[in-house]
Amino acid sequence: MQSLKSRVFNYLTKRQKSDILKYISIYTGKNSQLSAQDILEKFIDDETYYLQTGSSRYAWLVDVVDNEDFQKDLLRVIKDNIFKISQKEKNKVYTDKQKQYLKEQRAEQKHESLARCKPTEKQISYYKKLCKTKNIPEGTINLEKASKLDLKNAIGSLLEENKNEDKAKVLADLKKLIQDKNL
Repeated sequence: MQSLKSRVFNYLTKRQKSDILKYISIYTGKNSQLSAQDILEKFIDDETYYLQTGSSRYAWLVDVVDNEDFQKDLLRVIKDNIFKISQKEKNKVYTDKQKQYLKEQRAEQKHESLARCKPTEKQISYYKKLCKTKNIPEGTINLEKASKLDLKNAIGSLLEENKNEDKAKVLADLKKLIQDKNL
């Protein structure tokens, strides 16, 4: 099917055609609650006013704003834009689900990547410092075999211990991490 763009405003230059199509698209979006005919009339009234006051963005519209062909083409473009807006609103549920799915996939990939990488020196030193301040032995996790994810979880449970003040729970979490890693 031939595009609407190639069938309208063929009497304008490429630049003028591009400008008016972009502007109409935005204008239709702002006034999408109106009917196509109302948007057309509002646009013509607005542009006529702007041309009379000399503040129109498109001074070349003075030659075509009252032209019947221009108004027919404009109405076709407005109807097309209204249709596109309605389709976009109908598909919003699906696009939102797709965005959520992709977000979950990125989080899962990051999780898997952390599980494969060795921890950084900064992470190890932070873990050791936390263990020292909490009076927990550093050897609860084998730092040689631990991954970034293991250390991240261990540090998270150590920091959460500040909230709970429950050393037994932290030690149990750390032991569980060790057992999971050894399996």
